Amino acid sequence: MNKNLFALIFLPVSLARAGFAADYQINWHAMDMGGGVCSSVSELQDSLVWGPVKKSQSAGYALQPGFVFVKTVSLSTPAVQSATHPDQANEYADASPVFTVSEAGEWADISGYRYIFDQSGGTIPTYLTALYVPAGTPISLSDKPDGAWYLHAAAEDFEGIQGAFTAHYKVNIKTAVVPASSGIYITGDGVRVDIPAGAVDSATNISITQPAEPQIPHSVYDPNLRGFVGPVEEIKFTSPVELEKDVVITLPYTHTQLSGINENTLVLAYYDDTIRSWRPVVGSTTDKIPNKVAGTVGHFSLFRIAGYSPVSVNAADLSNYPNPFTSGAGGTTKIRYSLNSDVNVEIKIYDLLGNLVWKKAIPAGEFPGGVAGPNEIP
Repeated sequence: MNKNLFALIFLPVSLARAGFAADYQINWHAMDMGGGVCSSVSELQDSLVWGPVKKSQSAGYALQPGFVFVKTVSLSTPAVQSATHPDQANEYADASPVFTVSEAGEWADISGYRYIFDQSGGTIPTYLTALYVPAGTPISLSDKPDGAWYLHAAAEDFEGIQGAFTAHYKVNIKTAVVPASSGIYITGDGVRVDIPAGAVDSATNISITQPAEPQIPHSVYDPNLRGFVGPVEEIKFTSPVELEKDVVITLPYTHTQLSGINENTLVLAYYDDTIRSWRPVVGSTTDKIPNKVAGTVGHFSLFRIAGYSPVSVNAADLSNYPNPFTSGAGGTTKIRYSLNSDVNVEIKIYDLLGNLVWKKAIPAGEFPGGVAGPNEIP
């Protein structure tokens, strides 16, 4: 069988790696060394492999594998999701977005994705300008400034051909805290921090993260804490700034996370570095419709949800005399109570109009009590 080697030329397209639309037409010339030319116009079938041409007496012109790979149906637009920034319209207090990219169509030969992360809405990733991540691997970024950002991702198959369609996913990052303005800071998993205007005396940024398990303290000295619900959230400023006003912290939970803890006993808890123990936030509340627990605090720390069941106190064990009394004229009052175990105590004093004028929270443990001044309990 006589065979002649031919050179293959595509007209007018280039040989750059790309995905082609359906019914893409290619004009090609095949020339042998003696100058003979064979021209053809072909509507390529999907996944047709083009290569060096040889002439065969039995089959005419044939294309052998190894030259260029052409797909006549492009890979579909990838599907992009983000657990850290799940809603493209919302602002999130997370400067380290994480994305998962998957194929939205039925292609089984996706090797990975080319991606670019920038602040332009229409960037197209290319083989030369984009980063590559294998299929099934999350895309993680870190320490991005506040503002609108976009992840641009296009699929790539095992032959290195990139799809013609690019996904553009928008994330909005908001971590800046300024003295003159109030702010609401949320995370992708539902944590919320409400900061009023004037809560800081200088500009800073807020950080809301979940520490790794080895970094989570577990010591509990309060016997009324009956277990924990959900992850630990570390909330702090990124610079040495103290809170000048109270803020409201809200944590979410699911019924699966309760693990037998009574939903009616849920409180917001924080880790107290001074006693190295978790403590309940006094006055925290639970909303069982959206499954959230909220509390007002004057400092940042580690926070989590806990079940809290304080020991009940018999009213006969409480006494307060004289009541009412006049504190401004040197009057004093005595509050006596006895407990059968260590519990947290909160004392509140109201005026005759029902206005709260003073309160004191006392942690569980031994407390000698006593008045150290006209309006003070140590």
